[in-house]
Amino acid sequence: MKNIKFKILTLIIFTSANLFASSKSDTLYLNKSNYKELQSICNENNLTYLRITSYQDSVFPIEIGNLSRLKYLEINLSNVKSIPESIGKLKNLETLK
Repeated sequence: MKNIKFKILTLIIFTSANLFASSKSDTLYLNKSNYKELQSICNENNLTYLRITSYQDSVFPIEIGNLSRLKYLEINLSNVKSIPESIGKLKNLETLK
């Protein structure tokens, strides 16, 4: 039997309220997340795609600027009033939706 190696591009795990990707994934979909959850995710340096739906808080953590490889950020149906200045550190960001 031959061993086959492959890279996981997207792995989504369903939980009661949220959707998470594995730490090896470059794509993350969040649903009904909050400040603390998003803050902990902001240390994932390999994320290139982040989609946030129904965000529960009115502010984003300043750590959002730590997602240095992020190319796509989508925020839907949220209560966010403003995005922190640290988003300016996202030099690879191509789409903010």
